[in-house]
Formats: sequence, structure tokens, C-alpha cells
Amino acid sequence: MNGTCAKGGNPVLFNSIVRRNFPPPKGVTEIKGSYEKEGPVLVDTHGKYLESPRRVAGEMNVSFIDLNKLIHDLVTGMGVENSRKLFMWIPSGQYEFCPEGKIDNTHLNIYIWWTSSCQVGCGRFDGRSAGFGKICATL
Repeated sequence: MNGTCAKGGNPVLFNSIVRRNFPPPKGVTEIKGSYEKEGPVLVDTHGKYLESPRRVAGEMNVSFIDLNKLIHDLVTGMGVENSRKLFMWIPSGQYEFCPEGKIDNTHLNIYIWWTSSCQVGCGRFDGRSAGFGKICATL
């Protein structure tokens, strides 16, 4: 960050995005990275780790974007079934490189990156929006 500031840049810190984690009721078994039946509540997997970037941003007096909250609200708003569209859920037989398909509740697909980058660029986050007006004007 010091190097960026020294060159006239404006560093921005982010915290980690939410994982798609809807734990099932007790007694339901996990299958290939997911559950046969998911529960209704999105549960955090990062704990106190999420606060480190916010703290450092405050100490260094630089912008902070709570990307975890932004994605958490999006995933929660979409619900258990529809939120799968945001992550790397690949149906079996769809791609030659992944014939058996894949369930990945950690990594996002291109759709959500486009959606969330537009929100971040336009300052739709909890934090200081200085420097983001230029980005928003080009979107």
C-alpha cells in the first residue's frame, strides 16, 4: 500500500467474498462438495478473518469495501436454489473438460463478477466512495 500511495494511487482493501454455505438440517449427508438437501440460512465460513482488511484500512486511512457483505446480501436475496447460478456449478455432460460436472460453492462465475464489479465501481458498498466516481461514469 505504501508503494501505491507514494506513486499517487489510492489503495482500496476488500475482505473475502462469502462462500455459498447453506448447511442442512442434522442427519443430511454431504455429496461431492454439497448436500443432498440444503438448509435455508447462509452461514459464514470466515469468522474474524473478515475484519482484518477493515482494521488495516482504518489504520492506514485507505478505502475499504465490504465485499463479503455485498455478495452475502446478493446470495441471500437470490435464495438457496437461484444462488447456485452465481458459483461454479457445472452440470455433468456440459463441458468436455469437466464431463462429470462440478459443484463449487467457493469460486464465482463470470456472471457474478460482472454484477458485483458494477456495484463496487458505482460505490454501492459500506465505505468511502472517493475515487470511484470516475469508474461509475464509464459503466
